[in-house]
Amino acid sequence: MLAPKKRPHVGLGKWMQIMSTEWPSSEVILRVEQLIHACIGPLDQYVQPTPLAGALQIATFQIMKAHLAHPQQEEELTSMLLGAYVSAATWVLEVLESRESAGLTWGHHNKHGKSGQSEGTTGADFSLLIKFGDEFARAAVFQAKCSDSNDRVFVHRVAPYRAATPKTSARLPEPQMLRLVSHGLKISASTEESKLDWLHYCAYGPTSFFCTPLTQATQTLVDYRQTKVSADVALLQFLADNLKDPSLDEKLKKEGGRLYKDHRGEVMKRDEHTRELLHLLAAGSSFKPDGDVTGWLSLRTASAIEGFVETFSSDVKIVELNGRSAPAPTAEAAMINQLNDALKSYKSPVSSVRPASPGFRPGR
Repeated sequence: MLAPKKRPHVGLGKWMQIMSTEWPSSEVILRVEQLIHACIGPLDQYVQPTPLAGALQIATFQIMKAHLAHPQQEEELTSMLLGAYVSAATWVLEVLESRESAGLTWGHHNKHGKSGQSEGTTGADFSLLIKFGDEFARAAVFQAKCSDSNDRVFVHRVAPYRAATPKTSARLPEPQMLRLVSHGLKISASTEESKLDWLHYCAYGPTSFFCTPLTQATQTLVDYRQTKVSADVALLQFLADNLKDPSLDEKLKKEGGRLYKDHRGEVMKRDEHTRELLHLLAAGSSFKPDGDVTGWLSLRTASAIEGFVETFSSDVKIVELNGRSAPAPTAEAAMINQLNDALKSYKSPVSSVRPASPGFRPGR
């Protein structure tokens, strides 16, 4: 069960410092449960879902249904999830008339760039940040993979060469999983890999989007590191022999793939630590911020939250901390005015402009 980890009792004063918005009332929670039932069906819950949790569960389920009907590739599914989260957060919070919600930010890791925030450097596809106040948030990082199974996912991939920069050392091609571990340890400022349960391989299976934490890949990491010793020696020699080759990066990655070819069958299997994405999201957004939650990293200072955001290539603020879906109302009004002005310029002999209802207020 994804229950909060035991922590000392948080007093009222500290609670008020952590929270920047009131926790949803029991009436609001009931309406969330009714909405989930209407949109999904009789979905069992292990934690009472907040409005944000309801939006994320409804959106995730809709993309799972779409994937079942017409299977998609990993990149398309990840993009579809982002779009669904933006859309669902907008209408669910409006339908519930809820301003009692944590903030939600989606962090993107550029797939083709060479920056320190790119997928090639971090080993991550996307990150999520659920913010409860200026001094507390929950974070998780995901590497997404498509799978033809609901119980296992192939995880092997070789990350590209990264040349040295004034702030970082060169990195030879190596398994993507090792990059993901390094990324997590850097964020948490720790050397304890056993606590990286907030780094997930998110598998898009036929009827299940399931997340297995990196902490369950202990043997795979051992095997990779054993191969890495000899692979690094060979790659350093290859690098020295081809320094002037204009396509060195591409050839280095290909050579890395050859050296790690015996790991192509590496898989992560569903076990008792695996969580459905739909349940993992509910846990992160529905347990009160008075303790840690399995599968999420607790960020307890404003600087820690800012530092996590700085690991993104770019980000999308899906929900502002006050519970309003982004963009802000002023931006909505400006966009609506622009659309209305454009409509007036259309040349059409059979149509006319129909003003919006007098009762409509942009950004309501």
